[in-house]
Amino acid sequence: MKRVMKKRGKILLVFLLVIPVIYAFLLYDTNDLMNEVRDAFHCRINRLETLGKPINMYNMNRENETLGKSHLTLLRMLTLHNYRKGYIWAIYNYRAYDDEGQLIAGSAWVPTKWEIQKTNGSWEIVDIFENP
Repeated sequence: MKRVMKKRGKILLVFLLVIPVIYAFLLYDTNDLMNEVRDAFHCRINRLETLGKPINMYNMNRENETLGKSHLTLLRMLTLHNYRKGYIWAIYNYRAYDDEGQLIAGSAWVPTKWEIQKTNGSWEIVDIFENP
């Protein structure tokens, strides 16, 4: 009976150690996509590159506005994928100011769900689900 308990304990311990390692790989694998979203919010991506893609809604690069400063908090809450497609749940808080320091855009703690797909070795957002 003690052998069975020890064996179950070892199996449980291995299971509890393996799950976080696997999840860490899931997160690490999508870091480039998170950086791309951050770059879109901070206007580091040309609007023409995101035109026609779901990520375009986060690209604050507008023709008639000059972005002075922006603040973004982007929290990835959950990532689930099979290395081909999947989902990311995140929350973001965003404020953008013009050159004179006037608030021109903002969103407060918006929950979002992204459907993601790996194409040619890199992740891209296929669809964005947010409450209006």
